[in-house]
Amino acid sequence: MSAMLCSLGLMAQLSGTYTIDANFPTGGTNFTSFTDAAAALNTTGVNGAVVIDVVAGSGPYNGQTVFNEVSGTSAVNTITINGNGNTLLFSGTTISPAGIQLNGTDYLTINNLTINGSGTRAWCVLLRNAADYNTISNCNLTTGILTTTNGMIVDGLGGVVFSDNLLTPTGAADNGSYNTITGNTISGGHRGISIYGSAGTPNPGNVITNNIFLNQYTYAIHVQNTSDVLIKDNDLSRPDLTIMPTGGSYTIYLNGAPNALIDGNRIHNLFNSRILNTSGLASSINCIGLGTLGGNNITVKNNIIYGMTNYYQGLIGILAGGGT
Repeated sequence: MSAMLCSLGLMAQLSGTYTIDANFPTGGTNFTSFTDAAAALNTTGVNGAVVIDVVAGSGPYNGQTVFNEVSGTSAVNTITINGNGNTLLFSGTTISPAGIQLNGTDYLTINNLTINGSGTRAWCVLLRNAADYNTISNCNLTTGILTTTNGMIVDGLGGVVFSDNLLTPTGAADNGSYNTITGNTISGGHRGISIYGSAGTPNPGNVITNNIFLNQYTYAIHVQNTSDVLIKDNDLSRPDLTIMPTGGSYTIYLNGAPNALIDGNRIHNLFNSRILNTSGLASSINCIGLGTLGGNNITVKNNIIYGMTNYYQGLIGILAGGGT
């Protein structure tokens, strides 16, 4: 039986089915906001599988939410948030960038939710502090298409970010392993997915599959210090981006990623709307730096690169650095 809530607080660990519905107050099995749901989970934990259904048409919702390490979660006692097509709007700041933060959270799934970020620094989903075995699926994650970098924070906008530093998406640490990001549409920003693991012991087993990446300014996928990553069957393009960084623009970029598999991705139409300039490197798949991790293997196969027009110079399909 589902644990019951009352206005005085949570009475027991959560188990069963709940709702998020802004039209009703928090109580019984309903939460009025994502923040209230997270507070209940963070405070009391679970003693069984939990499903939280965001009632269709009850949004949009606003604000930023932090899920911490939830006691009682396991491969059996999972947490699933079904967005049912609702929208979560948030405005990030320099020191608080995330729409949803998984701070040491394990076994949580976010499904079918639109997360729309704005502000000086905005990351739709942030994973950090060993957030493991989580899934982000069938979501729309957007931070807007860049039309200028004037006044922008470098690397300020991202879809899914693994970083232990709230001031940069490149905070290397044990940020998360065995997470799955699948079936999403990730639009705009500087980075689509950025995974930074531990420099000493790379985080294993993260999966990026069947996503659509649109109009990222620098990296669609950036993986560093992460072993055994699977990047498969994604579609990556920049059909509407008019500007590109002079220092280089990369579609899939790996550095320190032993035993990675890049398979069956479609990389195309990176420059359709680009305003031509005479500098900058555009690399479709760029895999480097494996030699620093003992020469482990990386496999690149069955990828298709096509539709490359309107570029000036420096187009590289596949660039391999150290390693084998």
